[in-house]
Amino acid sequence: MTVQLRCDGVPWEDFASALNHHLADLTKRSMLPESKLRDMKVVVRRHILGNPELDPDPKKNRDFNFFFIREVDLVQQTVYQYVLMHTESDAAHDLLKIAQRFRIDLKGKGVETLFRIDPIHGLIVGSSIEAVSRFGTKERPGCFITLVCSRDPGHPLIALQDYVDREDRHRYQEVFQKYNHLLPAKPSIFKRVFGHPESTSSLAGWSYRLISDIVHTLSAHYQMHPQTISIIYENVSESELEHCLLDRKYSTFQTTGTSKFFTSTEELLQ
Repeated sequence: MTVQLRCDGVPWEDFASALNHHLADLTKRSMLPESKLRDMKVVVRRHILGNPELDPDPKKNRDFNFFFIREVDLVQQTVYQYVLMHTESDAAHDLLKIAQRFRIDLKGKGVETLFRIDPIHGLIVGSSIEAVSRFGTKERPGCFITLVCSRDPGHPLIALQDYVDREDRHRYQEVFQKYNHLLPAKPSIFKRVFGHPESTSSLAGWSYRLISDIVHTLSAHYQMHPQTISIIYENVSESELEHCLLDRKYSTFQTTGTSKFFTSTEELLQ
């Protein structure tokens, strides 16, 4: 039987050590195959003032969550990939600066992305910064920004202008162009009906090396200290775990439903 395997809260040092062994000799299969990777969550910690080192006082540090999501659309028979960056709303300005720079760094790693501009909340869901609605938006305890792995403004997760109130469309276009440096587009009728698999993502799946490189960049250039990584694998068999170096105490199997880090983005706003 093949099932989903979820590894929660693996210390980054443990993951990095296992990954180094894996990359040194791929024949030993020290990690599960990358083809099994679906979603990942990396928790990093940063001083609230952006200082290089964390403060001994936990209240002076803040966690940022980076979700790497691979989502299957059964209707259009394609896969969407996106990176969702989440933190507390009082750090929304910092999150915005980090996201803008992070997008450039992803491009340097060969990953093209576009910001998802929400039809109401705008760039930062959960914050009033760069909102689209003329009525403004309510500040929530948490907030997030989403980068969709595509350069196609007609991508189904990006082409949302039809969902914007007519009175807010100029503002939507303004925010979209400001951060994506191109005009919003509408998905074609062909995409809506039949999907468009070849243009939905700018990369084919996640890789261990990409995630490792991203975390190294966050540590070296963003003063972010990696804490833990959580991973959701799919179609995993018991025999594939025999040589995996990750401690089994962090792992649980799921044979029904779809394992997710959050069932709704509303959870991230609490």
